[in-house]
Amino acid sequence: MIPKSKFKTILWELASYNPFFVNYCKTSYNNFSSIGLLFFIQILIAFFSGYVSMSLFFDNIFISLLVGIFYSTLFYFYIKKTTFFISVNPEKIRIQIVFLLSILVSAVFTLPFLIKLFIIQIEYSFLIKNGLLNLTIYNKIWKLPYGLFQAWLNKDNGSLILIISISFYFFMLFILQYPFTLIFKNFNSIYYKLSNLYEEEFSK
Repeated sequence: MIPKSKFKTILWELASYNPFFVNYCKTSYNNFSSIGLLFFIQILIAFFSGYVSMSLFFDNIFISLLVGIFYSTLFYFYIKKTTFFISVNPEKIRIQIVFLLSILVSAVFTLPFLIKLFIIQIEYSFLIKNGLLNLTIYNKIWKLPYGLFQAWLNKDNGSLILIISISFYFFMLFILQYPFTLIFKNFNSIYYKLSNLYEEEFSK
C-alpha cells in the first residue's frame, strides 16, 4: 500500500475514485491524481467563466465572485454526475454523449472569455455599423455575442480574431473532455478489477 497524502486523496475523490482501492494500485494512482487535477482545473475555469460573464454586466466584484462560486459549485455536481454516468455502465455511447455535452459546455465557458478579450473590437464593430454603442445591462446578453460575430467579419483583423476564438474553443473542449476520456480508458485497470472483486465478495 502506498501512503496517501490529503491532497492526493482529494484529487482521487474529485475524479470519483475510491482512495481505498487507489491506494493498492501502485501503477495507476498518479494517473488518477492527474485526472482529479484536470477536474480541479475545470472547476477553476467554471469559476472564472462565471466571474468574467458577470463582470460584463455589473462592475461589482462581490456579485461577480458569487456568480463564479455558483458556476464552480454547479460544475462540481456536473462532474460527479457525469463520472457516475460513465462508470455505472462503461459503454462507448455514454462517452459520446459526454462529448456532446462537453461541446456545449465549452461554448458556454469560452464565450465570456472571448467577449472580455475582444471587447474593444466588439465595441468598435458597433461604432462602425451603428455610429453608437447603445449597450445596456438588458441588451448585452445578446448584443455582446452578436458583436463578437461582427468582429469575426471585420476586414482588418476579423480573421485573426476568428482563429484565436476557434483555437481557444478547441483548447477548452480538450480540457473539458480529456479527463472523461481517461476515465473511460481506465475501465480495464487494476482499480476496477479490485473494486468489482470487493463488491462481489461484499454482496455474498
